[in-house]
Amino acid sequence: MRVAGQQVLPVSDPQHAELALKFAETPHDFSWILSDQDGALVSLAYEQGQLTLTRRGNDPHRYATVTELDDIRIFVDTSSVEIFVNAGTTTFTERYYAKGQVELALAAERECQLHVQAFQLK
Repeated sequence: MRVAGQQVLPVSDPQHAELALKFAETPHDFSWILSDQDGALVSLAYEQGQLTLTRRGNDPHRYATVTELDDIRIFVDTSSVEIFVNAGTTTFTERYYAKGQVELALAAERECQLHVQAFQLK
């Protein structure tokens, strides 16, 4: 899939999903966003070697430095997100509290190419 701008992922149940993202090459910039009716709940942004996890609420930012971005595996459950970057060498875990329906999206200012697999969690 090619990502340029923001694209909502057509996932049947975004609050019970696993995403496997594999990049063709390290992107210039890239974001994954979990949002509800009030906007972003949790997002992961990559730009020039810096990962920034942002969540709604107090103390919203977490950071990590990576030299390359090869893959991201994301598990979204009813009120939690677990993210594994580059085969788990960098990880994030966050809670979230959604208002209404949620959606998952990918975004990039500069077009990037990646392979996306989505699975429903039971």
